[in-house]
Amino acid sequence: MPEHDFLYLKKMYSWYGKPDNVINVHLPNDKHDFGFNKRKAVYEFFARHLGLNLKSLQTADGSIVDTTITIEPENAFYVFGDKGEKLPAHAVKGFENLEKLFGDEIQKAKIKK
Repeated sequence: MPEHDFLYLKKMYSWYGKPDNVINVHLPNDKHDFGFNKRKAVYEFFARHLGLNLKSLQTADGSIVDTTITIEPENAFYVFGDKGEKLPAHAVKGFENLEKLFGDEIQKAKIKK
């Protein structure tokens, strides 16, 4: 990422005069999760670009501490129930059905040309 993608993004943003709007936080030894190191980077990014105040997350020395934030359990974000039981009747279920739907839409688009 830092040697390839980041440089590419920096170049793209420089075309719009905003190369400093792209930052890279490379954490090669961290897990693929939303652990504290990743959250800290997001807090700083949002504060910088959205003008947010980090004071409620900072200690006296300016360090960020998010122990007062409630991190909801994963299933709290399942808007359709823990097992998808609240999905609408017309929802596409299963990867095979999604592939079929895409295939059907591609065919319809070809016919309309």
